[in-house]
Amino acid sequence: MAESIRWKLDILGEGFKSALIDLTPLHGTPQRCAITKYIPELDPQPCSICKPTEEISHFTATHRQKEFILITVHGWNDYFYHQEFARFIGAIGGYLYALDLRRYGRAHKDDEPWGYTDSLSIYDAEIQAALEIARSEHPHLPVFVYGHSTGGLTVSLWASCHQQNFDGIILNSPWLFTDLSGFKMTLVKGLINILAKIRPLTVLPTKDDGFYQRILGGNHQQPIPGTNQQISSADDDVFSPPAGKQTLVTATTLLSQFERGG
Repeated sequence: MAESIRWKLDILGEGFKSALIDLTPLHGTPQRCAITKYIPELDPQPCSICKPTEEISHFTATHRQKEFILITVHGWNDYFYHQEFARFIGAIGGYLYALDLRRYGRAHKDDEPWGYTDSLSIYDAEIQAALEIARSEHPHLPVFVYGHSTGGLTVSLWASCHQQNFDGIILNSPWLFTDLSGFKMTLVKGLINILAKIRPLTVLPTKDDGFYQRILGGNHQQPIPGTNQQISSADDDVFSPPAGKQTLVTATTLLSQFERGG
């Protein structure tokens, strides 16, 4: 596979290359994922996180020899765009390969529902493809697989079935369970199960006030007008649009996460 991959300059700019990877067709429909890799020697910008202290500078200087591979899996409604994270991993001795799962980010096609799946286990193919590519380019190095949010659930499920295929996993705020239990969980799962069977592509609107996006951009620490307090949660965020922002999840996708995440 690695020999046939056509890497090109990624949207993140110099130092980042990406490629579309064809996967096994599903019900006769072509499938693909995207992989972005970071190449430090092609990046004109240093790791800004590594600048502030002499201690960190010394640490990074002693880790120029690459010592591990890190494969990342994003969460729901997400894709890879974390330049500073990639640069930091490179600075401490890692080769980074980031997945955009099928129907997400770079891998999404115009005629596809965003992020739709009826089983999280289908993503095993993406992780296996990334492993094959990374190991073919950097053999004999230990491999760690990183998952964020629902990506943490996806990675955990994959790891449970491929225990001899990696050296460690890293979970960042993984969605391993829901805060619903007892009667509420039974009721919600029952309704979603029915909806997924009769209208699997039904879009369920969920309110998103944009607070999470501001956290990612470092813009969440803003003063609350008329007070000396800072915004510390989405509930405090008076800057969110009055009507909120709608993000999308289908009934079948949500059911799959309930069934596997508990």
